[in-house]
Amino acid sequence: MTETPTVRQTDEGRERQRLTDADAYRVARMVCEKYLSANRIAHILYPDEYNSKKKQDKSRAIMRVKHLLRRAADRGILTVTPPPNERLAGELRKRPEFRDIRFEVVDDWDDSQLLDPAEAVYREAARLVAEKIGALMREKKGPVVVGNAGGPALSRLAEYLPAVSMDYEDAASRLCFISLNAARSADRYDLSANFVAVRMAAIFGGRHIASLRRMPEKIKRQHDVRLREVDLLVCGSGAKTGFLGRWLKEVCHVNALPKSVVGDICLIPIDDSGKEVGLTARAAKSIREDLRPEPPYDELKRLASQDKVLVVFAYPPTAPGDQAAGVGTPASKTKIATAILRQPLTKWCVLGSSLAEQVLSFSKAEHR
Repeated sequence: MTETPTVRQTDEGRERQRLTDADAYRVARMVCEKYLSANRIAHILYPDEYNSKKKQDKSRAIMRVKHLLRRAADRGILTVTPPPNERLAGELRKRPEFRDIRFEVVDDWDDSQLLDPAEAVYREAARLVAEKIGALMREKKGPVVVGNAGGPALSRLAEYLPAVSMDYEDAASRLCFISLNAARSADRYDLSANFVAVRMAAIFGGRHIASLRRMPEKIKRQHDVRLREVDLLVCGSGAKTGFLGRWLKEVCHVNALPKSVVGDICLIPIDDSGKEVGLTARAAKSIREDLRPEPPYDELKRLASQDKVLVVFAYPPTAPGDQAAGVGTPASKTKIATAILRQPLTKWCVLGSSLAEQVLSFSKAEHR
């Protein structure tokens, strides 16, 4: 406990030390034994940076501690279990437009707490996914098919699956993970549905089928069959300024999505009532051929009506220059989350209390 992780100084400037599991264990002990916040731990371990007049130095010290806490959680050294917010879940269920929806509301962590705001949502979503897969493996005969649409929420969710997943003797023959689109980015491929499908298959010991622009006919038929057999579809929601809008601008040279679009689900652009918004023939053709989004809107509605869709409403991504993922307000997700719930395009969702408050306030304001 007396040892302090150091940061080497070089002629070129500050060089971050390679952090280890031992550092993560040391920080976890400070939390469990002394009940210290991330800010207080950073003050103790990195006093020069924490007390620096440069805000970025203090922020760097705090985020280094949070990184160590995340590592401790990933290694099972530290378990952080935020309480469910039953009050907010109950208030949301009372809204007429959200009837029959199961809300899993998790209290967010603010900056004075231990982890970034999104961590609690991702961790709870991973637990719910593992729990659902377990139930399907026990109760259903034949193949169990889990589809995902990729994105930041699914990529982060997958990070927490090793801690909650179970081994199934027949997983290799029964459990299949499929990607629901071929969207990708060369420098952020970890956010793609293909990457998530492969990772989830490795964690659970099942198989995977990726979605590619060009696929052997035999594999394409297998993918199409599994699409019709989906037992659980897990996805996030895309803000209007998210991947789809950027892709259309960069690839199709479409400057903006239609004004009525508030965001997308499974790469389907929707308006504030949750209905699909049509795009130009050229844009729709490019999306269909290059991104291969599945399922179509009507099929998504059918799966939602059968309670086979779990939507993870995570904290919005950071703006350029933010120090940590998840910093900021959830306002950018409010409209798309409300639209998905209104249709509804899911009957089951997990979200943080900050976003839940925003959705509740937004719903009340529109019905005044």
